[in-house]
Amino acid sequence: MNILFFGTSKFAVPALEALTAAGSPPAAVITLPDRPHGRGLHNAPSPVALCAKKLELPLFQPEKLSHEESIKKLQSFHADIGIVVAYGKLIPENIIQLFPKGILNIHPSLLPEFRGPSPIHYVILEGKEKTGVTIMLVDKELDHGPVIAQEEESVFPNDTTETLSARLADHGAKLLVKTIPQLLSGSSDSVAPREQNHSVATFTKLILKEDGHIQWNESTEIIERKIRAYVPWPEAFGFVNIGGKTLRIKIIRGTISTQQSREEPGKIIEQNGLPLVATANGGIFLHKLQVEGKKPISGQDLINGYPMILGAKFE
Repeated sequence: MNILFFGTSKFAVPALEALTAAGSPPAAVITLPDRPHGRGLHNAPSPVALCAKKLELPLFQPEKLSHEESIKKLQSFHADIGIVVAYGKLIPENIIQLFPKGILNIHPSLLPEFRGPSPIHYVILEGKEKTGVTIMLVDKELDHGPVIAQEEESVFPNDTTETLSARLADHGAKLLVKTIPQLLSGSSDSVAPREQNHSVATFTKLILKEDGHIQWNESTEIIERKIRAYVPWPEAFGFVNIGGKTLRIKIIRGTISTQQSREEPGKIIEQNGLPLVATANGGIFLHKLQVEGKKPISGQDLINGYPMILGAKFE
């Protein structure tokens, strides 16, 4: 069985490793070209490219899958089935047709809920207590194809997008390795493709960097979810003016205060030795932060290092 693996982000790495460990290494790994990364904006390989090199798997990094030379290269592998996990681009219909057994996708939600590019962020933003992973057959529409298998996963109160993503990536990898042999052999009705209920589908949008800018006139519950949802990216942040200098501060971890606050939303006061920021209906304790250009610090260290921040206001 020849497999081609399409993936780019860190979320795809466990699936690639699991396939290889199970004795089904892909004939080739397709990932996006190296992109500028870090402060120096030097070209760097994707996490999947690094994994493929470590596993000594053939690597193909086309700018566009639809180019004629890309199609010829994919055809040369004579693959039976494709696997796509967080590749970063839609797979064109003419590429899907190259695979006799189709292309399987690992999607980190219980489809048809939370289709689109940001399902893990949205699960946390909406305060869901349950999510999961779905193995589906790719078709020409986004996250629209028949479901092959699903597995549920709890969302914990302290989960961030980073922690939840790691668990879902591992669950998806294990489910994929278990599902592929059953699907190809037709030995189990439980993996027979079944159409999604498109009438109840929900959709997510691409999370942008500016989404991390916290608006403190929102409720404590919404703000606390945003702080967790935006770890590790785009990171929650705000601006504070101290002595005529504006500081951009990332908020890495915060918790809800059980006490009501009469302060104006965004105002920073001290409570129980920690900075507390007033919201529309209460306050958020700041436990871990990062002033731009500095190392992450505790809330107590923020007060000690920037005492004038007390009484200032997040904008």
